Amino acid sequence: LLGPDGNSRSHRRDSSAQTKKKVIVATEKIRAAASSRRIHPARLYCAICNHDFTTTFARARHMISHSGRRDFPCTKRGCKQSFSTDSGRKRHEKSPTLHKP
Repeated sequence: LLGPDGNSRSHRRDSSAQTKKKVIVATEKIRAAASSRRIHPARLYCAICNHDFTTTFARARHMISHSGRRDFPCTKRGCKQSFSTDSGRKRHEKSPTLHKP
């Protein structure tokens, strides 16, 4: 199918603009549950961005994002990337699309 200007690309653009938006209906019960999901109120805050945390570990992990520290380098030969967390490094190294010989 072609669009009004004879170009199939413009037709695709026009048809995507006509997609229907999904209407979300929240009952009173759902809204009440959502307002009380956090069982323990945040007691810890980031001194830089005022983000709130419920655990000391979560705040400490967050503070690394402000310091820019990247103490976990990729162990694959030839890769010079480094990561702020060990789990980030492991996720990177497990990726099948990276480090192809």
